[in-house]
Amino acid sequence: MMQLFCHLIGDFWLQTDKMALNKKKNTLSGYYYCLLHCLLYSLPFLFIATNQAVLWIFISHFIIDKWDLVGRMIQFKNGTKDTKNFGFEHDRPFPVAIWLYIIHDNSLHIILNYLIITSL
Repeated sequence: MMQLFCHLIGDFWLQTDKMALNKKKNTLSGYYYCLLHCLLYSLPFLFIATNQAVLWIFISHFIIDKWDLVGRMIQFKNGTKDTKNFGFEHDRPFPVAIWLYIIHDNSLHIILNYLIITSL
């Protein structure tokens, strides 16, 4: 349960709108915002995990967020290359698509964090 609290604090409470809007950009500032977000995201995990686990949580979070692995997974799963609706078909309403994306994203982070914390 503490792992879930750490994720929620790091991914929602500590991430600013500026970080969220810029972290996926392929620019120097995009890398800066993604690194800053992942650093802040990892901080709560210092209270419940080893330093090695926190480092792997940081790395995995950076890879997922910077290169939009969730969007790529959804596109692959749905057999589409379209990114305008988060990898979902155009007939899926945008609000549904964004929430499905958020659920996929959070599920992936939570599962990986659990595997990292319990194995290190």
